[in-house]
Amino acid sequence: MSASLLNSEDIASFTGITKANIPQEIVDWAEQRVEKKLGKDYGDAKTATEEYLFYESSDILKVKHQNIVAVSLLTIEDIDEDGLDEDNQEFYVFKEDGIIQCDSFVTYKKINITYTYGSNSVEDLDKYLHLLYTLKQLIISYPDLIPKEELSESIGDYSVSYNVSDLKKRPDMIDDEINKVISDKANDQLFFI
Repeated sequence: MSASLLNSEDIASFTGITKANIPQEIVDWAEQRVEKKLGKDYGDAKTATEEYLFYESSDILKVKHQNIVAVSLLTIEDIDEDGLDEDNQEFYVFKEDGIIQCDSFVTYKKINITYTYGSNSVEDLDKYLHLLYTLKQLIISYPDLIPKEELSESIGDYSVSYNVSDLKKRPDMIDDEINKVISDKANDQLFFI
């Protein structure tokens, strides 16, 4: 796992839990959840090949991963089997969003794309979501570690407060906050195909 989101020391400083009591497996698991929920990859660049088929007319394709580094191949069945050329402006890549715009996309023809992605920039929202997932898992797995008095965590513009002393209610509160964060992030996107 990369150290680009939060590490145990960061989580300890936000929560008041000692660093030694925060299992690395939980921190790693939480980062994987953030990557999956936000469609981001914080580690080294990776390559993906995907196939799409449009049933309705569109000139926009959103691939599974954000932060495209480069598109090495984009083909359309029976239209351009050799591959379109970005340098000739046959398609345009919105790299940070994982979106390909191409006027040549047609319905009922397979679109194949091979691209490199990764090394996403880390936003406060990403760190906040990482903190929420970590905190939820800590409460479930190690409830004795969590201070029973009122807690609040914040990163940048994002914050959550727990005004309940019953630890069993806190995971539900965290789930609500996680869903709100994911919903807010989804509203920033065009759409998923």
